Amino acid sequence: MASVCFNLRPNKTKDPQIQLIYRMDSDRQKVVIGTGLHVPSEFWNEKKLRVRENEQFTDYEYYNLILADWEKSVSDVIKDFRLRGMQPTKEQFRTAIVRAMSGGNAKEEKLGFIKYFEDFMKMKEAGQVKASTVKEYNGALNKINQYRKAKLRGKNLDFADLSETFFTGFISYLLKSVEPNTVHKVIKRIRAVLNHATKKGLNKLLDYKNEDCQVSYVKQPKIYLTEDEINQIRQLVLDPFSRLDKVRDRFLIGYRTGQRYSDFKRICKDYITDVGGKRYIEILTMKDKKFIKIPLPKEVSYIIDKYEGNPPKISEVNFNLYLKELCRKAKITSSVSREEKGKQVVYEKCQLVSSHICRRSFATNGFKSGLHPKQLMSITGHTTVQMFMNYICISDDENVSVLSEISFFR
Repeated sequence: MASVCFNLRPNKTKDPQIQLIYRMDSDRQKVVIGTGLHVPSEFWNEKKLRVRENEQFTDYEYYNLILADWEKSVSDVIKDFRLRGMQPTKEQFRTAIVRAMSGGNAKEEKLGFIKYFEDFMKMKEAGQVKASTVKEYNGALNKINQYRKAKLRGKNLDFADLSETFFTGFISYLLKSVEPNTVHKVIKRIRAVLNHATKKGLNKLLDYKNEDCQVSYVKQPKIYLTEDEINQIRQLVLDPFSRLDKVRDRFLIGYRTGQRYSDFKRICKDYITDVGGKRYIEILTMKDKKFIKIPLPKEVSYIIDKYEGNPPKISEVNFNLYLKELCRKAKITSSVSREEKGKQVVYEKCQLVSSHICRRSFATNGFKSGLHPKQLMSITGHTTVQMFMNYICISDDENVSVLSEISFFR
């Protein structure tokens, strides 16, 4: 890595600006470039030449990522000139660094939207952000890059390019291949990046807030398996330890514990604890990093013993595929309507099941049995009743029926 320094240059109207300083190997001339970043002097670390970690200056991670990119740009430019056998002038060197960093000219020194999006994701990865959220941002950026290549000849987007025309074209392009709810998520992540850039004064174009630049979320009917349907699965006659028998056992572990697939697929004898003569499953959840303690159901205990403590591991892709087959075999084929591209499409229920139906069925059947949401939330790990209630898949008629069975209403 090239020997790059950063310092603060005083500014009469703003906080001091961070400058990049490098002395060229050939004639020791000093190259000075303004990074465009301003930071109060009390938040600058003179020894590390970076912005101090400080709660009062929440963008320190983002600023330091940009400084690391400036440093890498210098190194890349040096390598490029050496490979070409060129001895650049001071101005050539300076211009090449600015171009490598931002794709602009020496006067602009602005980050393009794609580069800003990439830096934004690095900032998220460095912070306390869930991996699933970072994955969604990455997916949104991939969709933008696909659109750039397919429709814009690979054009490098600036903030000024993100007009209403861009968004309507981009949305129309996405809707040809993915569902509206997927497009909704993509636009939501792009808006978050633009909100951040707007707050920092880097984006001035606010077309992205227009109604035509958004996609409404389509609320699809939620499905779960009733106790009767789950009993149909239980009562299926299957060859012991066959493929579908193993899937059924994993399904029942998921249903009786209310966990996500990433967690219930790991449950085995190692997760069972004994407290005061009572047996529990205790597991650290992958997504939320919380310890969850679940009373060990006899059905799950039997399944774990059946496999001598270690139920079979099945990939989620295969589990979802075989679960559909299992439910069809159990004749779970009632009709379910969904909206797809503005049209009603009717499916058999078995076609729509996936690993998440275990968790949704646990929450819904538990709620219907009269358990309080707070009791169920201690197992599902939801932090608010509102989040938990999104998992409840009962109609108004079913809700009234449930309430009528509670002693309070008798």
